[in-house]
Amino acid sequence: MAADPSRLQSLSLFAALSRLEREAIARPMHEIRVAAGDVCLRAGERPPGLFVLVDGLVRGNLEEADGELAFKIKTGGCVGEFSLLEDRPSQFTYAAVSDSVIYVLDAVDFYEIVWKHPVVGVKILKAMIRASIASLAGANSILDGLVRVGEKARLRSIYDPLTGLFNRRYLEESMDQFFRRARARPCALIMIDVDRFRELNANISAVGADRILARLGSFIWVAVPDGGIAARLAGDEFAIFLPDADADEGRLVAVAVADRVATTAVTEPGGDEGFRLTLSQGVAACPGSATSASALMKAADAALLKAKRGGRNRIELA
Repeated sequence: MAADPSRLQSLSLFAALSRLEREAIARPMHEIRVAAGDVCLRAGERPPGLFVLVDGLVRGNLEEADGELAFKIKTGGCVGEFSLLEDRPSQFTYAAVSDSVIYVLDAVDFYEIVWKHPVVGVKILKAMIRASIASLAGANSILDGLVRVGEKARLRSIYDPLTGLFNRRYLEESMDQFFRRARARPCALIMIDVDRFRELNANISAVGADRILARLGSFIWVAVPDGGIAARLAGDEFAIFLPDADADEGRLVAVAVADRVATTAVTEPGGDEGFRLTLSQGVAACPGSATSASALMKAADAALLKAKRGGRNRIELA
């Protein structure tokens, strides 16, 4: 399907171009649609051209699609642009988090535009660099610290391999560090549990259960604001730590997670029936509910237990 020039106008990558320049760029472009969970570019592959995200959300990971060190590419961002410019295989795997629309400008056409229309090429290259810096900003702070500590061994020790979220160890270390440094800064913690997951787990395959947990991890990851930490604690237990947030802000994030889960059916591989999940969530904040990391976890846990005893599928504040 051909690209629509009018859609380019709303994308920051082409905002500096005139209408005629956007129309010229759109002519050689074509549209592809990527379903949620599908991979649009794998690590080790050379991108066939410039991928521009027109609608949806894409997640970039080191190595495999469920690998470590995830970062978000939002509408208007590029996929694999550095690999295209440097003519080398991609170091990241890119997968759609939600159903996404991507415009593709083949490499030959991209370089022809840069060569024949240098002014237009410079505008696009500048916008590409700005978009890339923005999408990688969250990952860079993690990368810098990890390179000093020990590269991949450290990465594997802090991530949950099934969901791609952080694990309990990293969450607890991050919370302890926050409380040591933050002093009077506020924060919030959300504890999340899948309602009646044991009953569900008993009636589906292990692969189906893992798929449900992986999808839930994806829902949580999308809902977490910049600076927040999402973790899988064990089994169907998850948590979100929100530095510089109060109880009301924590509740809003919990509502966003619950709403996303409530409107999405998760199916077992090979099955037709979709499972509708519900969540029990407990929210605690500091100051207010606790003055230490361990006390905050106990307070959020108690609120979670209150939500379960109160009938499940609800959010309780400590």
